[in-house]
Amino acid sequence: MLYLSILEYLVYHGGDIHEKDDQHFTSLMFASIHNKIALVKYLVEKGVNINEQDIHHRSALSYALESRNMEIIEYLVEKGANVDEKDTSGYTVMTYSADVGNLSMLKTLLDRGADINDKDSYGHSTLMYALKNEHYDIITYLIEQGADIYEKDKDGNS
Repeated sequence: MLYLSILEYLVYHGGDIHEKDDQHFTSLMFASIHNKIALVKYLVEKGVNINEQDIHHRSALSYALESRNMEIIEYLVEKGANVDEKDTSGYTVMTYSADVGNLSMLKTLLDRGADINDKDSYGHSTLMYALKNEHYDIITYLIEQGADIYEKDKDGNS
């Protein structure tokens, strides 16, 4: 709560919650990656752009996924975060969830309409990431939910 008090103080004295650094990193991204749910809620309630992207095309949702904070992930998704976001390397929030083996994150994204057959810039699907890392719970879930088991990447690999 100390961080929230400091932020409220700064805003009260003219601080700009929409300010970005030279990498276009926002206060919402900072709060998301550092697991500060109170700050995330405050900033969203004050009207920051939930889908603002930094120079790598990553948003607060992407950073929340990196920190694996389900409370922040669920909150951002509930408030309209883009569940089909891709960063500059084509890595998606879905492929990230499968890559790190977090079924809860993946389910949350799918429940909000993320593309189950989402692919990165190399054509690697969410299912391919789960297979590569032997995340059997995710593999099973994706197949049960209708993931395309015949997908091929850009090199024709399946």
